[in-house]
Amino acid sequence: MMDQHSPNRVFAITGGGLILLHLLLTWKWTGSTDQFVLNVLFWMAIVLLLWHKRFHLHLQSSRFASGLGALLMGLLLVKSLSLLQAEPEFIRLFPAWAALSFGLIASGFRLRQYWREILIILTLVIPPGSVERFVEWSIGSKIQALIAKSTAFVLHYIGFNVIYKGTEIASTKGMVRVEYACTGINILFLLLQLSILVQLVFPVYGWRCRNLFPIAILLAWALVTLRVALMVTAIDNRSTFEYWHGEQGSQIFSTVAIVAFACLSHWLLEESETVANEKIPNDSDPS
Repeated sequence: MMDQHSPNRVFAITGGGLILLHLLLTWKWTGSTDQFVLNVLFWMAIVLLLWHKRFHLHLQSSRFASGLGALLMGLLLVKSLSLLQAEPEFIRLFPAWAALSFGLIASGFRLRQYWREILIILTLVIPPGSVERFVEWSIGSKIQALIAKSTAFVLHYIGFNVIYKGTEIASTKGMVRVEYACTGINILFLLLQLSILVQLVFPVYGWRCRNLFPIAILLAWALVTLRVALMVTAIDNRSTFEYWHGEQGSQIFSTVAIVAFACLSHWLLEESETVANEKIPNDSDPS
């Protein structure tokens, strides 16, 4: 007699295999630690959501839906195992492709029950390059000027003699021009994705929910200002300047951004839980 939990185990093993494959492809072909960490966090969120509602999922599919899902999953696996070079767009679309094929096999066309997971995946597969190019085209120069202005203000406040004009910051050591690539748009996009993730997974109430986006913007702005300030102060030291200007320095600030945002989100979640508990009447209180 077949164990009634066998299908669930098969789905869990299959889903875990797809997640592991996507993470391996990300690590091998993208070379981006930020993207790898982001993928891990998003997959953890999806697994958490599915685990919480595991007893309420409708796991029954039709032959047609199962066949279509199996075909899509087979094509996905063939493509994944035959990669000979980096294909960022395929790796980015992998979660949506995997989720669609897995959902069809598990639940047929009843995919509305996975609406939160679908929104998380759509947030993950949005190409940041397209968003960053649109921002550069629309308000890129204004962002560059804002970062230059805030950096000059911070340096002047702590005692450095600097002046700025437009996107250029001049000191007695030399001059730095804030290019669009140094404005931290990649950090901002990363934090905005995490903001959406937190709001979809955790019960953040009231003003805390609305403030996640401005918190992400302010945090990205502060960290980028600090990074540019470090580059200005190190302009006469070529190796130090190149370190903070290069990939290693950028990676440090990306990691700090993720950790700081996680701490702030954790604090907001605890505050939300406290507020929610205060709204629950205590039976021991006199009526």
